[in-house]
Amino acid sequence: MIRSEVIVVGAGPAGMNAALHAANSECEVLLIDNGNRLGGQYWRHMPKERDSLNYSLHYDFAKAVKLRDAVLNHDKITVKSQAQIWSATANDKGVVLHALAPRNLGDLPTEIVFETQHLILATGAYDRALPFPGWNIPGVMTPGAAQSLLKGHGVVAGKKMVIAGTGPFLLPVASSLVEQGVEVVGLFEAHSPKRWVRHLSVLLSNLGKLFEGFHYAWILNRHAVRMKFGYAVVEAHASDAGILTAVTVARIRPDFTILVGSEKRIECDAAAIGWGFTPDTSLAGALGLPQKVDVDGAVVVSVDERQVALANSEMSVHAAGEVTGVGGSVLSLHEGALAGLSCALLRGKITEKQYRDSTKNIYAARLHAEKFARVLKDVYVVPDGWRNWVTPSTLICRCEEVSCGQVDAAVDELGARNSRDVKLFSRVGMGMCQGRVCGRNIAGYLGTDDADRIRNARRPIIAPITLGELAQDPLL
Repeated sequence: MIRSEVIVVGAGPAGMNAALHAANSECEVLLIDNGNRLGGQYWRHMPKERDSLNYSLHYDFAKAVKLRDAVLNHDKITVKSQAQIWSATANDKGVVLHALAPRNLGDLPTEIVFETQHLILATGAYDRALPFPGWNIPGVMTPGAAQSLLKGHGVVAGKKMVIAGTGPFLLPVASSLVEQGVEVVGLFEAHSPKRWVRHLSVLLSNLGKLFEGFHYAWILNRHAVRMKFGYAVVEAHASDAGILTAVTVARIRPDFTILVGSEKRIECDAAAIGWGFTPDTSLAGALGLPQKVDVDGAVVVSVDERQVALANSEMSVHAAGEVTGVGGSVLSLHEGALAGLSCALLRGKITEKQYRDSTKNIYAARLHAEKFARVLKDVYVVPDGWRNWVTPSTLICRCEEVSCGQVDAAVDELGARNSRDVKLFSRVGMGMCQGRVCGRNIAGYLGTDDADRIRNARRPIIAPITLGELAQDPLL
């Protein structure tokens, strides 16, 4: 068993900054991540020796390098990469984490047990995908998947791509792909830019974000790529071999219902379609942390002003970054700093006065970033009108191949009233992803309440694990 004064799970912006601030306050810190390089999903990158390419693919990679090197060179921070936490328990004394780490090729992973009295969760978020006819065709992916292939491996997802959905993330994805020679034959934002009009004061007070947007717009303009607003991909088409050949794009109303007659078919070999992000609350749910439904419909961890989710006189669990509500890297950095300093305070490494002096500016900066995050959630909201895109044969759970028609039958013929009922009757959400992809969509499709959404987000096994791995000593 490996013990540490403070354990941070997740090595993205929030996790790295939390680890650094706790370590700078003299805490012994263990930073755990399931990736093989620091940076998380946001700062996903190729090996350090290819930093020249990393700089070209990231708008703010200099900030990432500075933070990464500070973490790696800190004598009070130990980094454990490629460790996948699959089980976690918490009691009045502390937290125990069970993780699997890779062995030699062909061998079962080894199990590692971590223990701490102070845990910081910075587990981030993943792409939100909405179902539509053909979304399960090979070649249809999320923008994050396309970006991950490019940033992590230097591989482009296709030669002729459509990028669509909603949110500012579409811009850096399209920009990085065209810079690597991809022909972006369509870039579609579901919302109108007019939605920013009532938030101009907030936008103008975040000139850094505005300049970042202009940076991506300049790249796209240089490659003759124009974003079209008020459109969405509503169907994908495959060849006889089952590979993506085209998508159908349609004009949609503000409530996301389709304007009939506006459909247009676009030939492509890959399509990256995303609808924002879903916080990864798997570990938080296993630990029994308080959760709530955010204004964008996502289930998030509920924390106090010091990022504390659970605490008593001997232990604490903090949460920072996207897991407390999607807000971007700047907000994540501030929340991580507060979580790290809060742990140091609870460990007695700093005094209350030192904490207040250190966090005064951080609190102000966090509030500023929170205002921008709230605006993003309003501008890029995802209404329930997407439900009219699907047909009875459209899969809503790809793992178990459950269709919308089967969900309708569970409701109309078997009396299902919530996500759990539908799961029992149809096996929706019982596949490899355990509802991480379809769970939020099922709740939205059924129109269930917040309590059902929170229950549906909880899962006892944090990550998939084989019976062979489970049977290893000392797991049993």
